[in-house]
Amino acid sequence: MSNETSQPSASAALQQDVRCTVCGYNLRGLGVGGSCPECGRAISDSCQGDLLRYADPNWVMRMYRGALLVSAAFGLFFAYLIVGGMAFAAVQLAGFQIDAWLKVGPYLLRVVLTASVVIALLGVFLITSQEPREYLLERTTAIRRLARGAILLGVLIFVFKYHVAPNFYSVLMGVFLNLAFVVSLALSLKHAQLVAKRIPDERLAMLLGRWSRRLLVIGLCFSAALMLLFAARITPRPWWANAAYEATTVIGLAYVIVAIVSVGLFLAVAAALKSAAST
Repeated sequence: MSNETSQPSASAALQQDVRCTVCGYNLRGLGVGGSCPECGRAISDSCQGDLLRYADPNWVMRMYRGALLVSAAFGLFFAYLIVGGMAFAAVQLAGFQIDAWLKVGPYLLRVVLTASVVIALLGVFLITSQEPREYLLERTTAIRRLARGAILLGVLIFVFKYHVAPNFYSVLMGVFLNLAFVVSLALSLKHAQLVAKRIPDERLAMLLGRWSRRLLVIGLCFSAALMLLFAARITPRPWWANAAYEATTVIGLAYVIVAIVSVGLFLAVAAALKSAAST
């Protein structure tokens, strides 16, 4: 489908199915110069093709807020990793015993992690919001559903891991949690790529597609490395334990880099969506 379509004259009646950009009402048989009988949107706007500036601005703004929330969730998660990692290093490696931290720190980290999970859930659901026009949904339905299903699965694993059975195979549950979230976020980037093509911004779309694949691959590799750590933990002194730790460190650093780039891309998508909604 092309982004632009030739618009009939204002007095002509639509001879084919055209969905309203706001409510999805079938405008067939109505004059191009009129308004949608359901929501009042100008029919001419729905005849412009699938460029984002002619889409429902409320839907575009929902995706804009979703992109911001996903970026915020990434930021909170990084704060959790940095503060938690520093505290772990201080206590485990240097032998520091900070009474105030030991009393408050774990609860503070859990609050930050919980906030990042809740914000990620809201962000993914907003950025993958369904567009009113039905004929445009076929390209994104599978991606949207998979992204939402993965984030919901991640939330369930998170609740089980931290609030139901915190001692039940903690590392293994962490692997599954990472898998669920990385799949959801990679699919959200893929969905954003399809949206960026309708801005149209081919460069942004290219970057979103490229980094969604990288996020997925690196995230899966990191999960595999965590599985090796889990295996090393339950196997008596395996010869490959040191290699597993080193691999996890290297892949983890690559994971952080890809995630930081992903934050920047979500912010770029948010800026582009806000601009499209205001035109």
